[in-house]
Amino acid sequence: MGSWPEALLIAVAPSIFLLWFFHHKDRYKNEPVWFMVKVFILGAVFIVPAVIVEFATYPALQPDNGLLASTLFFFIIVGPVEEFGKFGAVRLHAYNSAQFNEPMDGIVLGVSGALGFATVENIVDVFSAPTPEAQLITGIVRAFLSVPGHAFWGAIIGFYLGQAKFLKRPRLVFVGVGIAALLHGTFDATSSVVDMVGGESAAAALFGLLVLVGIVWVTYWIVKREISEAEDESPFRRKPSPSRRRRGRRSLAVKPSRVRVGAGCVACLSLHTLSS
Repeated sequence: MGSWPEALLIAVAPSIFLLWFFHHKDRYKNEPVWFMVKVFILGAVFIVPAVIVEFATYPALQPDNGLLASTLFFFIIVGPVEEFGKFGAVRLHAYNSAQFNEPMDGIVLGVSGALGFATVENIVDVFSAPTPEAQLITGIVRAFLSVPGHAFWGAIIGFYLGQAKFLKRPRLVFVGVGIAALLHGTFDATSSVVDMVGGESAAAALFGLLVLVGIVWVTYWIVKREISEAEDESPFRRKPSPSRRRRGRRSLAVKPSRVRVGAGCVACLSLHTLSS
């Protein structure tokens, strides 16, 4: 990679893929692409106030002041400020829109705003790397860690925005922002602590990388559960017809002897599993 178009491509490609991925996760009624793009752009704009707040508070809690100051900076400033910016991108533009008409939309739009934010950050970080090789490594590492992390944190905020809107419980939005900020702060603080303590140690770097992968994986597991719940709540989900429900009930009416045999086999299998 030796030219700026290639650096730009590696910086924006993860966001494009994740936008496509979450757009197709909305199985019952896809969100219009143009609406997602608007929220994406607004998320990119919200990086400006976030950076201003972070720079204003950096002298008091900068990592150079020690391990505690570094940890507090990410938990108290970076996590809450950046996640609140993603929340604002959805809340100000999309929350009251007629396009936001099912719980799953909250997740898709939350991801859109978060990826707008993450794309700007990714472009800056990739182009800030000193050499083409460093740009490539930065882009690859962030493609599998930072950018998905931002997307998943935005998905959590979006899920709770959807719950707040359709369950008429507005305070749930604070739960979503709080969870996302905690996960974000944990990710950034872990990265900073490993860098400060491990220094140039390859073993420390590998350990930190594995911990960060674990944080992103746990976040994705949370998001998968939220997607399933949002899909179950969708008003556009097709309900089975009465005839199908009746056929389903008749198919369950098997002979008692078969039920006993089946239950006995399951019990034997369970005992075998426990004893092995």
